[in-house]
Amino acid sequence: ILMEVSAESFSETVQLGHYRIGEVPETEDAYADFGDRQIVAASMVVTELDDRLAAVEKRGFAAEENPASTSAWAELARVSGMQVIRSLPDVTIPSDFVYQAVQGGRLKGVRALAALLGGVEYTTPDGALSVLSLTPGAPVGTLRLGEDGVILGDTGGMKSRDVANVIIGDFETDERLPIHVTARAVGAYSPEAIGERTKYVT
Repeated sequence: ILMEVSAESFSETVQLGHYRIGEVPETEDAYADFGDRQIVAASMVVTELDDRLAAVEKRGFAAEENPASTSAWAELARVSGMQVIRSLPDVTIPSDFVYQAVQGGRLKGVRALAALLGGVEYTTPDGALSVLSLTPGAPVGTLRLGEDGVILGDTGGMKSRDVANVIIGDFETDERLPIHVTARAVGAYSPEAIGERTKYVT
């Protein structure tokens, strides 16, 4: 799968990755007359794609198994059967670490190893296995909105269905004395501005 990024005279294609087609739940052909016969003029194929780790998930352990190495990265490569890109410092696997012989056990083992390394597993565009750190790194750039920024607009969404501007609360103290409280929003969200939308809290 490729993604094309373009803006005015700039254009670049970025590879997102290779994926196996896991399922084709729907197909449809459109026909057209061509001379004395009908031909397929267009086809629509809906596909569901499998990540590279789907093969790891499907391949299980025959029995409970201990790591063959104390290196988390070495075990990640051995258990997954994939090329690995070492993105974080290696760690020593605890002595009580065990791979379980259960459905999806191999992928669970990969996830546990990634957690030991301090991140979460992912596949790179070229199909290698790596670990994304859960600790964010230092900022490398700033995207600013507006005329002087690099983001000229965005397509944010809004949902007003869950907005409440009158909250009615019924509570009680530690001594079981009742407390009844009503709070009303003011300004642009006030009941006078957009109508009353009541929510009850206990």
